[in-house]
Amino acid sequence: MKVSVLGPAGSYSEIAARTFFTTAFDSGMPDFLFCPSIESVVLRLFEPDENGSLSDCAVIPIENSIEGAVGVSMDLLLEKEMTIIAELILPVSHCLLVSEKTVQMSEFSPDKIEVVYSHPQGLYQCRTYIQKHLKNASLIEVDSTSKAAMRIAEMEDAESPKIRAAIASAEAGIMYGLKTVDCQIQDNTNNSTRFLFLVRSDTLQYLKERAASSGVYILPENLSQTGSGSVFYKTSIIASQLQDKPGSLFRILEAFFIFDINLTRIESRPSKKALGEYNFYIDFEGSPSDKNVADALKLVEERSARLKILGTYGRVLPGRQ
Repeated sequence: MKVSVLGPAGSYSEIAARTFFTTAFDSGMPDFLFCPSIESVVLRLFEPDENGSLSDCAVIPIENSIEGAVGVSMDLLLEKEMTIIAELILPVSHCLLVSEKTVQMSEFSPDKIEVVYSHPQGLYQCRTYIQKHLKNASLIEVDSTSKAAMRIAEMEDAESPKIRAAIASAEAGIMYGLKTVDCQIQDNTNNSTRFLFLVRSDTLQYLKERAASSGVYILPENLSQTGSGSVFYKTSIIASQLQDKPGSLFRILEAFFIFDINLTRIESRPSKKALGEYNFYIDFEGSPSDKNVADALKLVEERSARLKILGTYGRVLPGRQ
């Protein structure tokens, strides 16, 4: 099995994927395809890379407890025909990492760091620490926190007077031989990111059949159980208003009230067709196999210009079987 994740190795996406496959079943780790961007992570489901590798599953971040929704991930859910098969919430702990050469400097201290690399979300999530301890540092955004760590490792022998650091995971620091200056530097100790596990919609039935015969693939039927022993299912959809007028969004949301369905998340994204037009991303408890959910979805479809069902899935809880 091949799984595409945001790279390079040591990214939070890889950590989430490893946590998922360790928790959800006892088979070995899949082959990870490390991609330079979230777009390319998804693209690997549809087009092979230069080595001819096509992924069976893609792992992308969808929202963070501090910064909120990941816009590019939301747009890809609308643009590509993918199905969500599972979600996992990963606690995120950021560390300030430097090279061994840097930490051995006789007068080194965090306030002497001149350049800090990280993913934009990593920098944002640590802004209080940066303002207090790294206020003189230039901030440089890169595609992933693990790429920031890799860049510091690659620059260790570079002839440059600048003192550089990365904000990344402790795992990335170990992987690239860096030293931890400080850890848990994010503004909120409850910082966490929600990851989605996706497959191509046109391969879902094939994967289910393959799972039934081999038990290799992780699909909603064999996710870890939550609560008191039954799987807690969630369904995600995208709906757009029939018309941009008062009450049009209310009429969509009213369907869930009528059929007593609990919404867990609602988010809007521009349609990119005209100013003021939006698509609404809605997560709610339940499965279309439940009559009230099926009835609600039918009503939502009648009241929407477009309805796209992204999937019904469970959440894997790390460490639980």
